[in-house]
Amino acid sequence: MSVGAYVDSVAKKLGGKIDVVEYVRFERGEGVEKKEDNFADEVASMIK
Repeated sequence: MSVGAYVDSVAKKLGGKIDVVEYVRFERGEGVEKKEDNFADEVASMIK
């Protein structure tokens, strides 16, 4: 469902008009950095 369609459906339920002034888009996982491990280095550090 688009933002416009959702706003229109809520406005219809409320019996008025809604104007979207500003919105922010978030994406799931955005800004989350995946940690990259080197398994060989981990094993070598345990042996020392």
